[in-house]
Amino acid sequence: MNNTRDQYLPVGIAYQEMVYDSKGSPCDFIFLQTNSAFKEMIGLSDVPIVGKRFSEVMPDIQEDIRQEFIWKFADVALRGGTRIIDVPPAMMQYPYNVCEYSFEKNRFWTNLTYSSNEQRPPLQEMNEHNKLKLSAAKSEENYHLLLDNVSEAIVIAQDGYVKLCNYAVEDLTKFSQSHLFSVPFYEMIAAPDRERMRTNHFKQMRGEREGSFSRFRIYTANGELRWIAMKSVRINWEGKLASLNFLSDITEQVRTEEALKISEEQFKFIFENAAEAILIVQDYRIRIANPVAINLSGYAERELLHTDVHRFIYYEDRKGSFQIYRKQVNSGLKHFKAEFRVMKKNGEIIWAQANGVAVKWEGREAIQYFINDITEQKKAEDALKASEMKYRLITEFASDVIWVYNHTRQCVTYLSPSIAHLRGISVKTASLMSLEETFSPDSLSLLRRTMAQKLAAFLEHPDVSNTFICEVQQYRVDGSLVWTELSIRLRYNTAHEIEVIGVTRNIEERKKAEKSVLYLSYHDQLTGLYNRRFYDEELKRIESSENYPVTLVLADVNGLKLTNDAFGHHAGDELLIRISQVLKEESRTGDIIARVGGDEFVLLWPKTDETVVEERLARIHHALLSANSVNHTVLSVSFGWAVKHSKEQTMRTIFTDAENNMYQHKLFEGNSMRSKTIKMISNTLYEKLPSEEKHARRVSKLCAAIGERLNMDTNDINELRMAGLLHDIGKITIEENLFRKENLTESEWTRIRLHPEKGYHILKLSNEFMNISQFILCHHERIDGRGYPLGLKGKEIPLPARIISVVGAFDEMVTDKPYRRKMTQEAAVEELKKNAGTQFDAEIVNLFISDIIELNHE
Repeated sequence: MNNTRDQYLPVGIAYQEMVYDSKGSPCDFIFLQTNSAFKEMIGLSDVPIVGKRFSEVMPDIQEDIRQEFIWKFADVALRGGTRIIDVPPAMMQYPYNVCEYSFEKNRFWTNLTYSSNEQRPPLQEMNEHNKLKLSAAKSEENYHLLLDNVSEAIVIAQDGYVKLCNYAVEDLTKFSQSHLFSVPFYEMIAAPDRERMRTNHFKQMRGEREGSFSRFRIYTANGELRWIAMKSVRINWEGKLASLNFLSDITEQVRTEEALKISEEQFKFIFENAAEAILIVQDYRIRIANPVAINLSGYAERELLHTDVHRFIYYEDRKGSFQIYRKQVNSGLKHFKAEFRVMKKNGEIIWAQANGVAVKWEGREAIQYFINDITEQKKAEDALKASEMKYRLITEFASDVIWVYNHTRQCVTYLSPSIAHLRGISVKTASLMSLEETFSPDSLSLLRRTMAQKLAAFLEHPDVSNTFICEVQQYRVDGSLVWTELSIRLRYNTAHEIEVIGVTRNIEERKKAEKSVLYLSYHDQLTGLYNRRFYDEELKRIESSENYPVTLVLADVNGLKLTNDAFGHHAGDELLIRISQVLKEESRTGDIIARVGGDEFVLLWPKTDETVVEERLARIHHALLSANSVNHTVLSVSFGWAVKHSKEQTMRTIFTDAENNMYQHKLFEGNSMRSKTIKMISNTLYEKLPSEEKHARRVSKLCAAIGERLNMDTNDINELRMAGLLHDIGKITIEENLFRKENLTESEWTRIRLHPEKGYHILKLSNEFMNISQFILCHHERIDGRGYPLGLKGKEIPLPARIISVVGAFDEMVTDKPYRRKMTQEAAVEELKKNAGTQFDAEIVNLFISDIIELNHE
C-alpha cells in the first residue's frame, strides 16, 4: 500500500498476543496481524513486524515506559472489555487515540486513530477516482484482517446500518452481504427484542456503556428464529462512531436452559406434591422439608428447618438412628433403610420408614430421606406382606433391583431406579436393552434353560410355588461384568399375560469371597503354591490319564527347623517363600508345584523322562545357590524323583520311589548344610555383637588349656574347645540391645536366660555339633542347683559345662562392657573363690587359678 492511500485510512488495526515470563507476569506482546495504516502510524511502514515482539519492533523506548505500556495492555487482555490507552509522546511521532479491546484471554485488538485533523501528517492531493480506489482497498484490508483472525461472526454497524461484516454473518443470518448492507440492522431483530437493542446501541454510542454483552433473537432469511449472543465495543470507523460486534448463535444453549428450567419446575412440583415426606439433612440438621414432612410431624416449617433431626425421633430409637446416620456419612454408603418411631408435635408416636440416599446439597455431603408413615403396616405387617405389590413406592428406594418382565410381550414393564447403582445405566436405557445386551453369553444360556424348565412347570401347575434363584453375570455401562443373584417368580397378570417378577441383588463381593475361599482351598496360604488337597486331586487325574511320561519330584527343605530355632518362625517362613519362588521361576508351562508338608514340596512334570530330569534339577540347584540367602542361612533342598511311564504304575509307588531317592540325598546334603548354617549363624552373631567373637575365642582357648591339665583325650579337648567357641550361639535369637543395657527388667532377664536352650536346639540338629549341644545347654547351671535352665547340681552338670561356666564368668568379669568397667584380674579371682562350691565347681576354680591364669589372659 502506498503512502497516499495510507494517509486516507482512518484506523490503524493490530491483533496481538501477550507474552509472560517464567513467573507468569506479562513482559511483552507479539504482533499477529496489522494493517498498513497501523505500520505507517507507528513509523514502521517498510519494516515487517508480524511475528515479532513489541520490544523488538520498538527497541529504543525506555524500559520503564515500555513496561508500563505492556501492563496497561495486559490488564485488558486478561480481564476483557475495552480501554482507551494514553500513549507517551516518546513512543510515536504524532498524537493518536489508542483503543484496546479483547474478547479472548491473552489476545487483544488495538485501534489507532488521529487525535485531530490538524495533527495528522500532510496529505497529498488525490482525485476522486483515487479516493474511491483507496476506500475500497481500505475496506478489503480491514475485512480480511478480521476474517483471518476471529472465528465469530463480525459486524461493524454505524447509523443503524451494517458497514462491514464477514462471511460468518451470512452463514448465521442466511442473508447475502448486499441485503445486509441495504436494510437497517434492527429489522432483522425479533420485535420483542428490537427496542431493547436500539436503546443499548445508543447508550454505547453516547459512551454510557464502554462495552456490552446482549442476547436477542433474529429471524434468518428462511424465517427461522435464532438466539444470538453479541459482544459489542464502540470504535471510530471512517471518522465517525460505530460499534464493532461479535455474534454467536446460542439457540441450542437457550433451548437447553429452557429445558433445565422446566426440569427444575417439574422437580419442585414433584417435591411439593410427593405422597411421602422428603427431608434433606446435612450435619444432622434439616435443611429442607416438603409439605408432607411438615404435615406428618405436626411442626411448622420454621420449627423443622435447621433443627437436629434426631430431636423428632422417639428417645429409645435416637441412638440407633444416630449410629445409622453417622455410619452412612463416614462409610460413604449410597443407600440405606431404617425404621424408627417419630414423636409428632401433639405427642403422638408413629412408626416411620426412612430410605436414605447420599446426595450433594450446596456442594457438600448430605442425606436425602424419603419417609413413610408405616404405623398401620407395623400393626398389620402380615396383611401388608400379602399385598406387598401394592406398595410399589417402597421398591423405588430398595438397594436391590426390582423388575417385572412381561414374558408374553417380551418386554420389561417395570424396573426400579437402583438399576443405576447396579449397572450404571438409567431405567430407560436398561428397559430397552435386549437380553443379549444385558447378560453374558454363558449366563443367558443358563437363564434360558432354567426359564424353559420353570415355564413348563408353571403352565402345568400355575398354583404351585415356582420361585427359583439363578446366579448370572450382567453387563455394566463400562462393559465389565457384575455377578448378580436373580430371585424369580412366575405369575399371570390381570390381562392373563405371563409375567416374571424378579429381584436382582449384587453378589459381586460374595463371589469374590467364594473365589478367595476356593483359591485358599487349593493353594498354600504362605507360598501361594498348590496345597496337599489340590495335589491329591491332581494325582487322581494323572492316574486316569495317559499323558506319559510324568516325573514326580519330591523336594525337602534342609535346615528349616534350624532356621526357626535360630531366627524365629518368621525367618523360616521367609526361607520357604524364597525357595518356592525359585521353584516357580524354574518351572515350565504345565508343571505343577505343591507344598504338601511343612518343609516338603512335590513337583509334577508332564512329558518329562529320565533324560532331562537331572539337567532340570541341576538348574534348580544352581538357582538356589545363586539366590539371596534368608537371614544368612543356606538355601538347600534335597530332591528325589521317579518317572511314571505307564498306567500300570501307580502314583503311590512313584511317590515312594521318589521319597527313597530323596532320603538318600538328604543323608549327605542335610548334615553338611546344617553345619554350614551353624557357622553362618555364628558369623551373624559376631556381626551383631563384635565383642562376642573375642570372648568366644578366649573362652575356647582357656577351656582347652583346662582340658589338657585334666589329661582329657584329644577328641574331648577338641569338643571342649568347640563348645567354648559356640557356648553363646543362642544369643543370636535375642535382641542385641539387651546385651548393652546396665539395668534389665525381669522380663528382659528371662529373655537372656533363654540363650542356652536356644543354642542347644540349634546345635543338636547337626551331627557335627550334636555332642557339644548338651554342654551348651548346661553352661549356666550352678553347683548348688540354682542355675538354669534345668536346675542341675554337682556332678549332674557335664564336666565341659562346668569348665565353660568358670572360664566364661572370669572372661566376662575382666572385659569392659558398654554398661560397666572391667574388674582387675585379682578382683575376678576373688569373685571365683567366693562363689566356688556354690556357683562354680571348686576343683575347676582351684585348677584355673593355680595353673591357667598365668597364661596372661588377653
